[in-house]
Amino acid sequence: MMMSSYLSPSRHGIFYFRWPLPALKGDPRRTIRLSLRTRCPDRAGDLSRHLASCGRLIQENKTLAGLRQDEIREKVQAYFKAQLDQYMDWLDRRGLSKNALVDVREEMLDHETYVDMETAHPQWLPVARFKRKMEISDADWDASQPRATIELRKGRRDMLRRVLEAAERLEHYSYDEAPPSLLPLLQPFC
Repeated sequence: MMMSSYLSPSRHGIFYFRWPLPALKGDPRRTIRLSLRTRCPDRAGDLSRHLASCGRLIQENKTLAGLRQDEIREKVQAYFKAQLDQYMDWLDRRGLSKNALVDVREEMLDHETYVDMETAHPQWLPVARFKRKMEISDADWDASQPRATIELRKGRRDMLRRVLEAAERLEHYSYDEAPPSLLPLLQPFC
């Protein structure tokens, strides 16, 4: 009897299906081990061939490969949160020029247009920097298209909105709420 390379018997005679997972950067290669709940070698062989063919179909299906939607969103949010902090620090130290505000508004509108079209066109997107900082392989990025580009565009658009809101707040003063320590000083003037 020839045993499939995906089969391994336990010390109790129960057959297990082993499926190798793709290796990740810096991690040792892992496998999935699934009990076939049988001691019959013929039944185990049939089950392992079926599971192996399913595994190959999943590997070849590009829509199932790549990053999960929640992973993409987490990475995009973390990346643009760090960028937003940098922009806010820049605003606090130097402010934004009128030309920079116009450019930010135009870029934000471009992102809105591209999101509405649901295109994976990389204009205005820091794709290479994003992949490097968030440790995303080219294969995962390519397999996650166009979802990854669209989410990256949404993240950039929303981050630019926050920058614009902060810059516009710096253009105006608000006297609606006075600090509690100033209230006794203001009362004689009222």
